[in-house]
Amino acid sequence: MTMARMAVMTGVRKLDIRSYPVPEPEEGQVLIKIEAAAICGSDQHAFNNPIAYQTALGHEFVGKIVKMGRNAGKSILCYDGEVRLGDRIAVYPWLTCGHCKNCLTYGRGTCTVCDTSFFYGGPVSPMGHEEEGWHSSNPDIYPHFKAGYGEYCILFPGTYVWKLPEGMPAPVAALLDPMAVAMRGIELAQTQCGVKEEALNINTNACIVGAGPIGILAGMILKIMGVSSVTMVDGIATKLEKAKELGVADYIVDFTMHPDRDERTRLINEYTGGGPQLVLQCANTVYAFIDALHYVRRLGTVVEIGNAADYGKTVECNPAALICTKHLRVMGMSANQPGTYDKAFRLLKRYRQYHFDKLFTHTCTLDTLKETLGKMRDPDYIKGVCLFEEK
Repeated sequence: MTMARMAVMTGVRKLDIRSYPVPEPEEGQVLIKIEAAAICGSDQHAFNNPIAYQTALGHEFVGKIVKMGRNAGKSILCYDGEVRLGDRIAVYPWLTCGHCKNCLTYGRGTCTVCDTSFFYGGPVSPMGHEEEGWHSSNPDIYPHFKAGYGEYCILFPGTYVWKLPEGMPAPVAALLDPMAVAMRGIELAQTQCGVKEEALNINTNACIVGAGPIGILAGMILKIMGVSSVTMVDGIATKLEKAKELGVADYIVDFTMHPDRDERTRLINEYTGGGPQLVLQCANTVYAFIDALHYVRRLGTVVEIGNAADYGKTVECNPAALICTKHLRVMGMSANQPGTYDKAFRLLKRYRQYHFDKLFTHTCTLDTLKETLGKMRDPDYIKGVCLFEEK
């Protein structure tokens, strides 16, 4: 029996490295050997908060197919043709049933709407599943390896994947999920061309609140699309400097230097010629949402990305003054889809042209993962990745 290692979260800031038997892929399944797993901000939140039961994390992962169950070539849904032994693949982390009413309404693969969806590396069954069953994130439950922070992962039938071209670095491909989140936010900002509420075209002056990984990736997409300018707002100087280094931000606003919201709004108005037509809110704080409503100009669009998870915090809002009178489009975002991930992956394949790898500030192994998770609030931290050595 071959054993392999996995990081198991057992409590608040408690992470054990355990060994489990490597499973044999069953009908329609593939077994991948993990090459890299990028670290998501949601992993930090899970790491710092109580859990219902021990869980395996890591949903931004890339691996190489080392074993295949019968008919797996057809049951694994690959955008680049049937998967084969030896393929290196990036993974869509959501698995939906395809036959509940929401799947039939919104399409197979649409995440956060399926009644019985599964999330690879999702903390403690976020869709409300109980501990029992294969869909549980408890690694003690067979087939054990169902997340990215382990040496292997089983992929179930119906999983969407993409083949990595030869030479594509695994860490870059592991940015698929955050890139797709940024891509979906920009999709939501799009309208029919020429309408009064059109907020995204080459004349757009955009503003991004939150210079974390998703905010920076969203800025990269906007610059590639050719918008007029991007203003980046954050309170950590190193993140703002990274945005400038990557050519994402034409202007930066450090809110620690401009703590008054009215002052920040005036400064952003100056940079954007009267206020941004588009604000992407990518900061994980409810107060940033209100800031976004103040920054955006009349008939503009605000896409709320940063507060996708409910952490129990609320904020007061005057909808008449901040939304209706300004005639805003305000879009919330949590549902995503494989088609958007495909756009994101096609963009990541241009890694030789755009330096996506510079987003990573920290690397680790399974043995140092816990230490790195503890650094995610450090001022020099932007994005981390767990790397697995070839054996």
